[in-house]
Amino acid sequence: MRPLRLVSLLLVVGTLATISCQPESSCVECDTLVIAAIGEPSSLLPPLVFGTVGRDITDQIFEDVSWHDGQPFSAEDVRFSFEVFADPAIDALALASVQELAVEVVDDHTVDIVFPSAGTGQLYDATFHVRIIPSHIWGDLARDLWGADTATSRIVGTGPYRLVSWQRPTRLRLEASGLNGHQPAIPNLVWTFQDDPDAAANLVLSHEAQVMEAMPPPRVAEAEADPDLQVVRYPSAVYGFLAFNMDGASTNQVSLQDRNTRRALAMAIDRQAMAQVAAGPGTMVPKGPMSSLLWINDDAIRQLPFDTAGTREALEQAGWQRTGDSWQRDGMPLEFDILIPSTSRGRGLLAEALQEAWRQQGVQVNITAVDFPIFIERLRERNFDSYIGAFLDEPSARSLIDQWTRSGWDGGNVGHYANPVFDSLVTEATTTTDAVSAKASWIEALSVLNEDAAALFLFNPVNAAVINGALRDATINPYSWLEDVEGWRYR
Repeated sequence: MRPLRLVSLLLVVGTLATISCQPESSCVECDTLVIAAIGEPSSLLPPLVFGTVGRDITDQIFEDVSWHDGQPFSAEDVRFSFEVFADPAIDALALASVQELAVEVVDDHTVDIVFPSAGTGQLYDATFHVRIIPSHIWGDLARDLWGADTATSRIVGTGPYRLVSWQRPTRLRLEASGLNGHQPAIPNLVWTFQDDPDAAANLVLSHEAQVMEAMPPPRVAEAEADPDLQVVRYPSAVYGFLAFNMDGASTNQVSLQDRNTRRALAMAIDRQAMAQVAAGPGTMVPKGPMSSLLWINDDAIRQLPFDTAGTREALEQAGWQRTGDSWQRDGMPLEFDILIPSTSRGRGLLAEALQEAWRQQGVQVNITAVDFPIFIERLRERNFDSYIGAFLDEPSARSLIDQWTRSGWDGGNVGHYANPVFDSLVTEATTTTDAVSAKASWIEALSVLNEDAAALFLFNPVNAAVINGALRDATINPYSWLEDVEGWRYR
């Protein structure tokens, strides 16, 4: 099964700080940003990167034109990279998007990319998913050894920064490459990998750090009270959800396979109240599996209402009978478990709020909190009744294929939701060449998904970035917050 690109609210937090320049007045002379991130990436080779921290780092290393080691960049590098991302043995996140593409070298500077069928996403699929890697570095090494390779000398890119050192598991350093016309105003980037989001927040609040991508909601008021800090709110590209295991063998999982039971559970939840619990004021309720930034987001998407009377009606239709404080069917109570990562305070609070809301409706819900690596492993093994997860949107809706259609069962759709009507509408949306028709198909597809209660789509945060006055030109792209760091500078 392909690894999941899951985002944890307050689990992947970026903080930028300067080193050797504690007093604010001396920041003019600083040439380094220290970025405190939660969770160290397992690899910096793009096809083996599955989390947002690894993506943030590799986006500064890999780009185009010529390699950091002086070797020429060639069409063969492009062909080789597409081959690697399409290799099931590598199991890259982009596998489903590129595995049917045929890439042929025309000459040293030209490749042909041939698609199996026409569609509106061809340019996107040809340019977004694959980071080009050097064939002269990786071509002769057996691919089953790539994941265990820790040699920093192999991380050779073409971007504005090059990898200088990686002191596992705590620290990583990049410096300006000086190649391909890149001239970063701040020539050194340093990541420190930490376990505690509050520790990252403390760096900004004590002025030891200058920028934080997303301040934990309970700490935002402290930043707003500091005249030397500015809080900038912007919509996040993350959406959070509770998904069900619909293909398991346990009694609990069999119950969740029933559509009316899932609809009953969904209607028992006041999602607007839950959104505030998850990520604080300003958090939006997703209309489906997407953030508010995605182009298919539309008020026309149908959603189940908050309706506790509807909950009771749907449970009765599913054959459940109310006995005292619980619902019973065939002598078994309606009961299931919510799996969450123990490192995410937001998901813990959300799970508790869901547990209480369902308890009031006679549904017994338990919460299992585990370390994040175990959380991911249990999802891969499908060892859960339900789980609270979060995905980072891509700029295209095509990622929903991997997350919610039948073809995504080996990818992001770990709950094994399947509905042929939904899949058919998604196919229509992704193959039509008319944007209006495509959006109409997406709206209907997401309406079917919601009416099926495939999941409870619970939160789309509004991030609160904190920026110190010592920095200027620090713009943030919601899809990749460090994308423009090359242009950041000190006063």
